[in-house]
Amino acid sequence: MSLAVLTGRPGIGKTTTVLRTVDLLRMKGLRVGGFVTVEVRRDGRRVGFEIVDVLDGVRRVMASEELKTYLRVGRYGLDLGFEETGIEALSKSMNGCEVTVVDEIGPMELKSSRLVEALYNLLEGPYPTLATVHHTARHPLIRMAVRKAGSNRYILDESNREKMPKILAELLETWAHRR
Repeated sequence: MSLAVLTGRPGIGKTTTVLRTVDLLRMKGLRVGGFVTVEVRRDGRRVGFEIVDVLDGVRRVMASEELKTYLRVGRYGLDLGFEETGIEALSKSMNGCEVTVVDEIGPMELKSSRLVEALYNLLEGPYPTLATVHHTARHPLIRMAVRKAGSNRYILDESNREKMPKILAELLETWAHRR
């Protein structure tokens, strides 16, 4: 199995770790795709999230305090249109990249049944993948990812976050070259 799972408390640096890992892999000449979820901040305060295609930088609003919708996670309204960006990013990665990243599989992403289906397809395939998972979510997809990752499940904390990108990049590079 070519799956590494990264988890840890909110704010510990999972997205930063994924982005640093992507940079290291690209410096090694590997093509990396997938998506990351980034905070949108205004005046130093988080007001929402965007989904970003790692391969080409396409961004889409995912959730915002300002969205008035029935679909909510905490104080954020969700714009399910984000699923198109996520699904397209996964499709491009599986069909043309050596490594795929998914940041994150969490409460917002799990609201999209179409994105969940695409994530199952990714995780059931042979694709070298790094996925971050929400630390408390109990969705079957997250349980499957953690089970498939086995000993390649990492809990990010203050003691390992500086060295984690290098560890993950070396592991993913090994898997990519085996493919």
